[in-house]
Amino acid sequence: MAAAVKRDNPPMKVQFALYFVFFMIVVIAVICFMSAEQIKYIANLVNSRLCLPIAEQTAALIDTDQYERLCKTLDAADPFYETTRRKMLAIKKQNPVRYLYTMAEKEDGSWIFVIDGSAPPEDPGFSPLGAPEDVSGYEPAFFECIRTKKTQFNRLFYVEPRGWNISLYMPILNASGDLIGIIGCDYDGENLHNQQRFQIIILITLTVVFSSAAAAVYVSLVKDIDRRNRHFLHLTRMAESASEAKNTFLANTSHEIRTPMNAIIGMSELALRERLDPRARDYISNIRQAGKNLISIINDILDISKIESGKLEVNPGEYQFAALLEDCVNIIRMRLSGKPIAFITNIDSSLPSLLFGDMSRVRQILLNLLNNAVKYTAGGSITFTVREAPASTRTGGNITLIYEIADTGTGIKNEELKKTFGNYVQFDLKRSRGAEGTGLGLAISRNLCRFMGGDITVRSVYGEGSVFTVTLPQTVINSEPLSRVEHPEKFRVLVYEKRKLQGAGVLAMLKNLGVSCALASNTDEFRRYLQSLLWEQAGGILKMSLNQSSENRQIQNRSYIFLPSFLLNEGQEILEELSPGDLAMDTPDLTLVPLTEYNDVRWPGIPTLMLPIQPRDAAALFNGTKNDDGPEREIPRPRFTAPEAKVLIVDDIVTNITVAEGLLEHYKMRIHSCTSGLEAVKMAEENEYDIVFMDHMMPGMNGIETAAAIRALDRDYVIFMPIIALTANAVLGMREMFMDQGFDDYLSKPRDIAKLDEIIGEWIPLSKRKKMNWNNRPEADHGEQ
Repeated sequence: MAAAVKRDNPPMKVQFALYFVFFMIVVIAVICFMSAEQIKYIANLVNSRLCLPIAEQTAALIDTDQYERLCKTLDAADPFYETTRRKMLAIKKQNPVRYLYTMAEKEDGSWIFVIDGSAPPEDPGFSPLGAPEDVSGYEPAFFECIRTKKTQFNRLFYVEPRGWNISLYMPILNASGDLIGIIGCDYDGENLHNQQRFQIIILITLTVVFSSAAAAVYVSLVKDIDRRNRHFLHLTRMAESASEAKNTFLANTSHEIRTPMNAIIGMSELALRERLDPRARDYISNIRQAGKNLISIINDILDISKIESGKLEVNPGEYQFAALLEDCVNIIRMRLSGKPIAFITNIDSSLPSLLFGDMSRVRQILLNLLNNAVKYTAGGSITFTVREAPASTRTGGNITLIYEIADTGTGIKNEELKKTFGNYVQFDLKRSRGAEGTGLGLAISRNLCRFMGGDITVRSVYGEGSVFTVTLPQTVINSEPLSRVEHPEKFRVLVYEKRKLQGAGVLAMLKNLGVSCALASNTDEFRRYLQSLLWEQAGGILKMSLNQSSENRQIQNRSYIFLPSFLLNEGQEILEELSPGDLAMDTPDLTLVPLTEYNDVRWPGIPTLMLPIQPRDAAALFNGTKNDDGPEREIPRPRFTAPEAKVLIVDDIVTNITVAEGLLEHYKMRIHSCTSGLEAVKMAEENEYDIVFMDHMMPGMNGIETAAAIRALDRDYVIFMPIIALTANAVLGMREMFMDQGFDDYLSKPRDIAKLDEIIGEWIPLSKRKKMNWNNRPEADHGEQ
């Protein structure tokens, strides 16, 4: 038995030895593999240490504007090309670099050499300007550099017949951040490879002897990597926490500012409904506009936050193109009131009337640019041009629109043009001191344009002014023109305007409508034109009207005199002087039309046009119609009353309740109010309300908790009772959050009157509505505008 055991022992030892050898082979293989990977990592670090400074030296030589031009022209005689090539060659000679070159991608997707700093032109390996290059076999780092627009490294690799090589690729970006080229740097890695190969041999030889030490080192490295990972995770969490803190700060700031602004804007809206003298109405209008400007700044900050987080929203829909344009013109017209600036519009009247797109975002872009023009223009002119792009074919119902805002303001220095669309950028603060704004408008506008498939460009001469051009595609819903004169051949207009810019603007608008017109820029010219015009009237007798109602006119051959209000008395005196007979008021075929500025005195019964004249207003005058389908009124009228409807307003701030009650006054509803969630629950238990307007941030029970408590009441009607969230928190995602919490709709502060009317119209039952007849209802006197 013992002998048998002895005979079994050798095989067991051999088996153990085989297991041990196999185990050691596995350990050696694993260590060799890990060592090789670690050496590759070290090679990558060496690559960055060797190649990156060389690429950075090269990048410092390249003027991106000249490089971009060279990529387009491929002109070998360009001084920039030869100078840069020689400097790159000098860098290459000072370092053990195999190749140092730049490449660019053509429009067809192929790649060409632009500047080869690896050898002189007489060298057979020199790649001349524009030489094509097949990049299909290039390293992954090349394509990763194109994708990420960041510097990428290749690890040590073998390339026939060059041997071992290390490569680096650095992007060349223009001022807009677009990739225009690649810097390539190939470093000789033969010595590095030999060193590594020798190290691998030593490692393999000493692995068995120092396996335990290697294991300890390996464990140490793993611990170090784990420590670094924990550090990076900590930094990531800190960054996320900072981002969350920023969002919380923005939300709180928005809420805290919107709450008092709701009272300021709301109270001014209510005041404007009262009988006021013109001066008081102007004061209150200015208060309301200042409040809206502050809300606009808050919205800009929220928008840039959405852009940075990739959550920018665009909500397209059908909209009246004329309403958009007139809204922008009216706002800027008001801002320019009393300033020595001529506001000129040049709007193509043949553009389609109904479009599909995000009207609010387009208006935001245009108002940002127009407001910028107002801020940085002390005198001179601002010209707003709207036309169709020359290459636009309206294929598939689409149209490409061009909006151009030109001003004679401070302009932008050449060195600052590249930063024009950056965040928080304001130019030449010394010259434009006092110009309000956050410096976010242009950055937001360009992002919005690009998000909708368009773009913004700028050209400027410092001290002379700037021109911003917006190109934006939209979908055409109705191709009917913005404005059209039914019989343009029947009308003639004499424009008497001593101001050159305003006169040219009016003349261009009339010609655009196809109406025959002439411009008199001084008294003598006006007399000559007028004398000729008067004697062409019937029998040489002047037939003039200053108070004929446009609705009672028949379409007939007719002449008009357009003149600014400050020239009206002079014009009338010259007319009376030149007229050979008395004024015949019964057969008017010559009409004086005063052209007024914002806040000028109006003349009841006299057809009047406000500068800058909009094509639709002029067309309405010639066609004898009213322009009723224009933009929304500042204070829209309710469409109905609902005396039997009951509404509950819940807000902890009494001023906000007063504002809400005032805005709802015309609906004649029965309004209840309270200042806490507990009171709201009690009132909802005792009354069946048609709408509950619920504030969000209240002490004690907040709006969400109050809504949940109301829904939990033992009353059948509370399940279907509409609860509308009122909140000053207008950050992204608030609407969805409230809807998820059981609310039926969402209204932000300050309250948008049109949105409030829309909510009332949606939730008040039809059975409780009474149609409002505004024709038989006396209106409040709003004073002369």
